[in-house]
Amino acid sequence: MKIVEISTNGNGKISGGKKELGAAEKWLFDNEDGEIRLKTLMNMSTGQQGIAELEEFKTYGSDAEKSYGLDIALNRDFILGNIPLIARGREDRVVIKKLETFDLEQYNKADKREMGANHIETVKAKLAEVLA
Repeated sequence: MKIVEISTNGNGKISGGKKELGAAEKWLFDNEDGEIRLKTLMNMSTGQQGIAELEEFKTYGSDAEKSYGLDIALNRDFILGNIPLIARGREDRVVIKKLETFDLEQYNKADKREMGANHIETVKAKLAEVLA
């Protein structure tokens, strides 16, 4: 057993968080049709939307039975990178829309909850690599 400090942000998670990408992030940063999905989504017009079936996330390690949580994980990444995209879970799929501009007010409270410092560092590094 190991004793650790509880993080101060009140979410009960071990301070710092994981240093690895979750299933939703692995999906977001992976290639599809020769282009990284995040770039494909960013290149959409505001009249378009991306739809990802729940099964797509399962190939990246998700054991989710519903899309709730996957959309939150994606939105936290969008917020971290100030990317004008928003994800919403719809039972067995996640719908991602492009916003006219990045607007923090468009996101839910759960989307805005801060990730652990280690996880933020990991995601920021991946965002920098993809958006470079």
